[in-house]
Amino acid sequence: MSTPYKTYTDLLKSRPKLARHLASREFDFRESLVAARKASGLSQADVATRIGGSQRWVADFENYRVNISLSELRNYCLAVGIFWNFEIHFEEELS
Repeated sequence: MSTPYKTYTDLLKSRPKLARHLASREFDFRESLVAARKASGLSQADVATRIGGSQRWVADFENYRVNISLSELRNYCLAVGIFWNFEIHFEEELS
């Protein structure tokens, strides 16, 4: 069993290449979600109405001020009319 890291920062420092890759993918993913919302002709207020939330929450999510759960992501995607696919890879696969 591996030793747990004392802090999240310790974990990030132990795997800097993976941490950078994940951050980059998260940024790209959120940018894609916003682009899809706009391409669908929906405003943040439209999405908020469809999910029963506030426009502020949608703005906060789209602008990286909050992290959301997978169920909240699912609801956002349902509101916009999109879906996503996840792929799982091991760190060793990063080039």
